[in-house]
Amino acid sequence: MLVSSECNAIFTNVAMKAQEPFHGWMYRENVSKAGDLVVYQNGYGKYFLETIRNKSLLEVISKIEIKEYNNKTYIFVDFIQNIFLKPTIYEYENNKINAICTYYYNVNTKCNNCKDYKLERYIVEKFLDNSFAKDRDILNIDIDNDGKKEAVKYYDNIFGGRCDYESYILTDTNEDITAYISKQYGININKCGKKIKIFAYEGKNYIHVQDSNFGLKVYLISNKSVDEYSFTIINISLLRR
Repeated sequence: MLVSSECNAIFTNVAMKAQEPFHGWMYRENVSKAGDLVVYQNGYGKYFLETIRNKSLLEVISKIEIKEYNNKTYIFVDFIQNIFLKPTIYEYENNKINAICTYYYNVNTKCNNCKDYKLERYIVEKFLDNSFAKDRDILNIDIDNDGKKEAVKYYDNIFGGRCDYESYILTDTNEDITAYISKQYGININKCGKKIKIFAYEGKNYIHVQDSNFGLKVYLISNKSVDEYSFTIINISLLRR
């Protein structure tokens, strides 16, 4: 990986490499060619980067841009604000790509109706420290704080389609927790385009729902009542990992 100053120089000074439509790529969509590189989409909207000799280099769910700086070719991937994306700059040389600069989107938010400042700061700054693991193992979590734990497993469906999401599935019924809380408590959440996590705070479990544009709502179900906390985005910045 490059140091920050080198990444900043590339990020600031690159220009789009000259591209042209390319019609010799069968059964693909939006095909363009830049030098010996070809970018195209499949029928599901995924983006692909290949060499003109059909060597596959990259397959991602977001936009691929071919740029140049100081006579070198760089590939910019995922530089669109979206919770599922991981902005990365690759250097292209000798028919190979190498990730040289990686980034993340840092979101500053303000709670509109949190009951105390401690809860707001915890959700904004520390909820990930006590969120339940992202893996395929079965977890026992009391989703609705009723004294009974539900068996769930974390699941993601991120393929660049119309319904990308990260959520939990109840292992007993194989239903998403969004269906469970809708049926039990009338909280209607469309899981498409959402990252859904459960985290613990002061002995209770909260449901953290972030949409693809970084909008955020947090739900606390306790004693069969529902508290909903909404957040306003102050700013979103791109930072180096």
